[in-house]
Amino acid sequence: MEAADGVVRRADPATPGKLRRAARELHRSRPKDAEFAALGLSRADFAHDDAVEIWPDCELSFRVYDAISGQWRMGPGGPVALDNCAIEPTLRMAGIRVPDEQWPWVYADIKTMEAEALRTIHESNKQ
Repeated sequence: MEAADGVVRRADPATPGKLRRAARELHRSRPKDAEFAALGLSRADFAHDDAVEIWPDCELSFRVYDAISGQWRMGPGGPVALDNCAIEPTLRMAGIRVPDEQWPWVYADIKTMEAEALRTIHESNKQ
């Protein structure tokens, strides 16, 4: 399906792996500077290893997730879900507008990224 802006959108809301990878990279634990130094390395030696390309059809979903990615509901073991009540006010304050017809896809993408982020966060906490 082609949008008015010329960007081809997915026909179905299922999210392929691009957004999952972006969520993992946003939330994975990274080595500390001292750990790099102990090996004679620096963070700059790996500056481009974390780069994740965001495709045009995923850009809006990524921008929305990035804006709300600090709005977690917390439980005794850490984050359990994004606070859906915070989505619209956060986007309004960030100046991000989601056209009504795109909300089903964007919301599906947010939930996909949320699930991957929770897996990543909780795996990091086990280490």
